[in-house]
Amino acid sequence: MIVVTVLLTAAHLFVLSVGAASPAWASCAAGTPRLSDAAFSGTVIQTTRAGRIAQVRTDAGLMVEVRGTDAIDPPGGGAATSVDRSYVTGQRYEFHPINSTSPYSDNNCTATHELPASPSTSAAPAGAVSSAAPAESPILGWVIALGALGALGGVIVLTCVLVVRVRRRRSTNLT
Repeated sequence: MIVVTVLLTAAHLFVLSVGAASPAWASCAAGTPRLSDAAFSGTVIQTTRAGRIAQVRTDAGLMVEVRGTDAIDPPGGGAATSVDRSYVTGQRYEFHPINSTSPYSDNNCTATHELPASPSTSAAPAGAVSSAAPAESPILGWVIALGALGALGGVIVLTCVLVVRVRRRRSTNLT
């Protein structure tokens, strides 16, 4: 009975942890990347959230934010979707955002693409700050989470086996 209770509790915790993921943008159904009426070009000055949030200096000289994900909360979270776009500090892009004001929303379904550095932006722009943290793979977070769940499952099974053995010994010693 205890074994069944422990296993059901472990299964419940697993379902809650997997089911608690944030909603994701849909996959890119259309084969053609989405062009934007608010297209602009610029150089990524700084990135956060594993390269998915970019501070961009546009070619017109404005500082804007471009979000390549909708899964940005909580800060430092590893949530990611299959359509997240990541950016590289110092790289120049032609952005095709979904909306027309900063912070701009972007993803892998848009026509955003890298551009060759222009002569005036071949070096990192003044004040450029590279991201201190290396880009993280979204898969790494899942591997760690599944490994932790597997270890937890192993501990639960081992505990159940030990409880059953102790109870059997006690019942054998009493008779």
